[in-house]
Amino acid sequence: MSGLSAQGDGSFRLDAYHAGITTENAWGIGAADFDHDGDLDVFSLELFENTHPNPGHFLQLRVVGTTANRFGIGATVAVTAGGTTRIRHVQGGTGKGGQDSLYLHYGLGDVTTIDAIEVTFPGGATATYTGPFHADQRLWLYQDQTAPVASWGRPN
Repeated sequence: MSGLSAQGDGSFRLDAYHAGITTENAWGIGAADFDHDGDLDVFSLELFENTHPNPGHFLQLRVVGTTANRFGIGATVAVTAGGTTRIRHVQGGTGKGGQDSLYLHYGLGDVTTIDAIEVTFPGGATATYTGPFHADQRLWLYQDQTAPVASWGRPN
């Protein structure tokens, strides 16, 4: 699924119409890796599967609170890889009638190694996980554990 049009200046414009995404009754939209292939798909009354032939590398993280709420809602997670830090927030709702996956998705492009992951849980507790970690996998980050737990990865 494309839907982004390059503007020639390093930016993109959303072109939902040409991607086949309609906005009629789209108040219940969600994004998740429905087929577990490492890229985000979109659901809005129907599933729009991302079938890009070269999706690049990724990391997906699931935050699990122990003293904070179990779903990690409200946590901020910073991933440092390839000299860049990417920040995502665990949200409890992403629109009226919609909910994105609780897995945080980090697109890494050509980067294959994650240097560090830092989680700030609701209430202010922090956990830092020092890599290296491999890209193309899904990790669970438990508030009371010292190491991430892998749940699956893309074959190399």
